[in-house]
Amino acid sequence: MNRQRVAGAILTVGGLFIMLASLPHAFLGWPALRDALQGQTSHEVLNTAAIGWLFGSFAMATLGFVALVSASQLRRGIPAARTQALVVGAGYILFGAWALWYDEGNPHFIAFMVLGAAVALGAWFFTSRASSEA
Repeated sequence: MNRQRVAGAILTVGGLFIMLASLPHAFLGWPALRDALQGQTSHEVLNTAAIGWLFGSFAMATLGFVALVSASQLRRGIPAARTQALVVGAGYILFGAWALWYDEGNPHFIAFMVLGAAVALGAWFFTSRASSEA
């Protein structure tokens, strides 16, 4: 298997996992947090938290989709897609590192860094057709 296929597969798997992670985030994470907060805060604060949490779930799905589209575009020789995937990957790595620090070493946030690294490394090591044919 050549470098381009491996890089494309890593990028695709990373994007797919980011996208799929949005589902338990929305459908398991939010109900658990909502149940923990009910009775301890106002209805207005609870609604605001719901909007923010579910926006995060939607953003995760969107960023995963962007990574998948970037992988597809890179396979078709569109080099600009590399930048898109690098931004998604870097964002996940940086968020994971910040959250790991902020939450005093909660290992849950290492997953963000791993998924971000998969997307970023897949994009970084992908060689577009144009540059490999030159």
